[in-house]
Amino acid sequence: MSNLINFKNSIINDNGASYNLLTGQFNPSTGYMVSMQDHESITVFNKESLQYEICRYVRAKAELLMAGIVDVHFLGGWLDKGNLYLDISIHELDLNEALRIAKNNNQLAIFDCKNKVSIYL
Repeated sequence: MSNLINFKNSIINDNGASYNLLTGQFNPSTGYMVSMQDHESITVFNKESLQYEICRYVRAKAELLMAGIVDVHFLGGWLDKGNLYLDISIHELDLNEALRIAKNNNQLAIFDCKNKVSIYL
């Protein structure tokens, strides 16, 4: 449970976070995060309801977050222009594969975990 608290705090303090519910891995330092199409939730950011929104999303997406590919699926969250985005992200170590997955999932960008920057397609 402490990592979900870290996840929430990282969204507030760092504008984003990634957390694997099965392995406990938090904010990988290598590789790339790629959002999966049709699994994004967008709400107006409210610090007081953030924990509720995270729990609601995890409950709705529990089956996929707990899928057998334990080192790949991450709960992702970030803030942008006053909105809270929650999604299921794939952690991919290879840049070219991450870009391919992003294109196949109609994404605008991927996140570079090492350099902590978005890479736009």
